[in-house]
Amino acid sequence: MGEIVTRLRVGAAALSVTLALAAPSGAAELGPLEKVTGADPFLGCTADNSSGQAGVNYPGTGIEPWITVDPRNPRRLVAGWQQDRWSNGGSRGLTAGVLRDERGGWKVVAPGKVTQCQGGPYARASDPWVDYSLSGVLYYMHLAFQQDTPTGGFGANGMLMTRSFDGGRNWTAPIALIADTDPQVLNDKNSMTADPKYGALAYAVWDRLQDFTITGSHHEHGGAAPAMMGPGDGVAGARARARALKAQSKAKAQAADSVEFLGPAYFSRTTDYGTSWETPRIIFDPGPNAQTIDNLVVAPPNGTVIDFFTHIFTDGSIETDLVRSFDHGRTFGPAIMAETNQALGVVTPDAQAAVRDASILYSVTVDRRTGALYLAWQDSRFHGFDEIAFARSTDNGASWSAPVRINKTPANANLRRQQAFIPAIEVGPHGVLV
Repeated sequence: MGEIVTRLRVGAAALSVTLALAAPSGAAELGPLEKVTGADPFLGCTADNSSGQAGVNYPGTGIEPWITVDPRNPRRLVAGWQQDRWSNGGSRGLTAGVLRDERGGWKVVAPGKVTQCQGGPYARASDPWVDYSLSGVLYYMHLAFQQDTPTGGFGANGMLMTRSFDGGRNWTAPIALIADTDPQVLNDKNSMTADPKYGALAYAVWDRLQDFTITGSHHEHGGAAPAMMGPGDGVAGARARARALKAQSKAKAQAADSVEFLGPAYFSRTTDYGTSWETPRIIFDPGPNAQTIDNLVVAPPNGTVIDFFTHIFTDGSIETDLVRSFDHGRTFGPAIMAETNQALGVVTPDAQAAVRDASILYSVTVDRRTGALYLAWQDSRFHGFDEIAFARSTDNGASWSAPVRINKTPANANLRRQQAFIPAIEVGPHGVLV
């Protein structure tokens, strides 16, 4: 039998998945779409009413999906997403869709008591990330947070991990990898990766922003890069900081000794199937008035652990960089530049309104057979507007091929109709890159 190939289709109110068996030749026939989401598990919840929630909630919505496949059984799938999104960031909780069997049929479950609607302490959650380990442990990483404070600081926030030992039907109590109550600190944009060769190992990464422009009573908007947005939208905040840094770099307005924010990459790992996690530590520090975001760990078959991240420099320029560990995450070496990012950001073709895209982010994957690394990102270097650039490395990330354009957007008199954005790249059956 062939592998199961999945395709996620995201809508405002539901997630769907298409399943197909890959033929021996590598071709795949897509079957009918199956709805993953079911009845809203938070419908009727009043537990979070006492939090004084600002913003508008949209019941029944499911966004930001992530899917994983059990490496021991490719017919066992689990999807995670934000349930009941708020207009100003985050959701009422992260949920999971569990595929019952190969004949289809999904069950929606709440993966642990994280938010108040799940019986936990936090008002909201975001950034769902699920991954299966070789041992069968299913991990679910949550960014959990309270609303921003009335004085403009970040609400209490942290990175939490829950586990399932029965394919996602039941979940353990959450373990806090890190928890902060300082209104100047935001843990953001997390991901986690179970080691594909060693079942006891798994790795979690994120960025930890410390914004000194937040005082006891307000944001100092005269600073180089105020946070602008709370935990619900760290990407928007990072974009705002990059724009502010670029503008100030051109104006030479920033004092050399003015430290206004820090944004290093944080890392934690488990060596005992998620029972405990090491104290989080910095694995890359970009220095004052610079930050990382979108940390993603990949593990080639040679045992290297590689953390990729977006690196925003003090002048607002952006790179995709990486750090490598050759001892399963005990230590990491210096940063290596993979590629520069020359994205401008996508706008609507006629009104030229800004689009929520992936301009400061990227997609990365590894070929489990050969160890080749593949990178895709938005970039304007080819025609002066954002398209999809691609590069690869065949030497464990030490060097990269020259970027090439891979989108096939048709020509149009309105150049903005040729834009391409939000790339996602993966190695499929028989090494086919999709």
